[in-house]
Amino acid sequence: MTLDTFSITLAKEYLGEDAYEHLRNLIQESSLRAPMLLSILKELGQEIGHEINRTRIYEKMIDKLLSRETGLQTIQSNFAVNNEAFKATFSKLSYALLDKGYAGRFPWTIVDSILPELKITLGDFVRLTHMGLISEIVEGHPLPDRDLVFRHQSFQEYLASLELKKHLFSQNKLNKEALLTHLEYNTWDEVILFLIGSLESMIAKEIVSFISDYDLILAGKCIAHYKGNKDEDFREVINRLFNLLKDEDVRWAAAMALGNTGSEKAFDQLISLLSNENSTVRWAAAVALENIDSERAADHLISLLNNKNSSVHRAAAYARGNIGPERDVDRLISLLSYEDYCVRRAAALALGNIGSERTIDYLIPLLSDKDSSVRWVVAEAMGNIGSERAVDHLFSLLNDENTDVRWAASRALGKISKKIKDGDLLRLIERFHREGYNKAVDTLKSVHKRRFIKILYPQSSRIIK
Repeated sequence: MTLDTFSITLAKEYLGEDAYEHLRNLIQESSLRAPMLLSILKELGQEIGHEINRTRIYEKMIDKLLSRETGLQTIQSNFAVNNEAFKATFSKLSYALLDKGYAGRFPWTIVDSILPELKITLGDFVRLTHMGLISEIVEGHPLPDRDLVFRHQSFQEYLASLELKKHLFSQNKLNKEALLTHLEYNTWDEVILFLIGSLESMIAKEIVSFISDYDLILAGKCIAHYKGNKDEDFREVINRLFNLLKDEDVRWAAAMALGNTGSEKAFDQLISLLSNENSTVRWAAAVALENIDSERAADHLISLLNNKNSSVHRAAAYARGNIGPERDVDRLISLLSYEDYCVRRAAALALGNIGSERTIDYLIPLLSDKDSSVRWVVAEAMGNIGSERAVDHLFSLLNDENTDVRWAASRALGKISKKIKDGDLLRLIERFHREGYNKAVDTLKSVHKRRFIKILYPQSSRIIK
C-alpha cells in the first residue's frame, strides 16, 4: 500500500465517510492528512459546516489548539493576553523565522537574536511554547544545540500569512514592492495561498493578477483559494494557463493548476490530456478533473472508458470513480477483466469509491489476481462498499503472501463489521481469534472500541462467576 493511500484511509477513519467527502479536496493536501490535524478537524465537527476555505479551517484549528491546551487559563492569566494576542505574537515569530529561512524547524541559537527584534522576552517565548504550537526536539542534544519545531509547518505558514498581510497593506493599498520581495522566494508560496483565502475578492484579485506576471502556476494555485467568481474574474489568467498546456516541460503543472482553479472552461483541455503520452500528465489531468467535480467532466470520462489505450483507461477510471455517481458502473465493471493490471486496479478503485453493492460479485474474482496491488485495492474497495457478502472472501486474504494485502483485508473487515449485528460481530471476532489472525482482531478492537473480553480472555468468565 502506498503512503498516500494509507494516509487517506486514516483520514476517512478519523472523520467518517461523510465528513471526508465534504473535505476531500482539502484533505488531499499532505498538510491536512497529518493525524494530529485530522483529530482537530474531527473535534471541530459541525463548526466547519460547509465552509471549506482552507484559511478559515486553519484559523479554527489554531483557535481550537489554543483553547484546549492544558493550563491555558493559567498561562493566559500570567501572560495577561487573550487568544488573539497569542496569535499576533505567534504570527510575528512565524514570519520572522520564515524570513530568516527557518521553515518548520529552527535552532535554539536563533532565539536569542530574534526575540529582541520582535520585542518578545524569553519568558514570554517559553510561555508561547507551552501553548502547544511549538515543541522541543531533544534527540539527546544539550542546550543550545537542540532544535524547536512547529507542530506542523503549515501552522507556521498560516500564522506567517497574518503578519504578511500587515507588510503588504497600508491603508488598504497593496504594496507591490513588498509583494515582489516575497515572490522572489518559493518559501513564501504557501503563506501567500493562506493570505489569498483571508482577503476580500477585490483585493485578492489584484494580488493574483500581479502574481500571474511572474509565476503563472502559482497564480493558478492562488485562484483555488479565491472567494469570488473564478471564471469571470480570472478569464485572462486561466486562458494563459491553457497556453501552458502546450509546453511539455510544465504541462503537468499547468493541468494541476487548472484543476485547482475549478474553472468550468478547463474541461475540454483536461479531458484531452487524459490521452497524453506522458503518464504524469495523464494523472495530473485526472486529479484536476476530480477537483473540478462536474457532471460534464463525468460524461467525457465515460466515453474515454472505451478508449483502446490502456493508459487512457487508467486515468479515466481513476477520475470517474472519484467524481461520479453509480450510473455507468457497467463501464467500470467491464474494465475489471482488462489485460493491463493497472487498468484493473484503477477500475476497482473507482468502483470502491462509487460504493455500489452490486459490484461485489465482479470484484470477488480479483481477490486472487496475480498482481498484489490489484488484490489490496479490491480489498479496500470491498471495505468501502461495506457488504457482508464480502466477509468470507476477505477472510481468505488474511493468509495472503503480501503484507499490504493482509493489512487491506483486515481494514476492510473492520469497516464491514460496523454494519453487522452484534452476534455476527462476536462470531467474527471468535473466528479471527481461533485461527490466529491477531492483527485482524486488533483492527476490530480499535474500530469498535471494545476489548471483547469474554471471547479473547475466556478465563474471565470464572472471575465473573
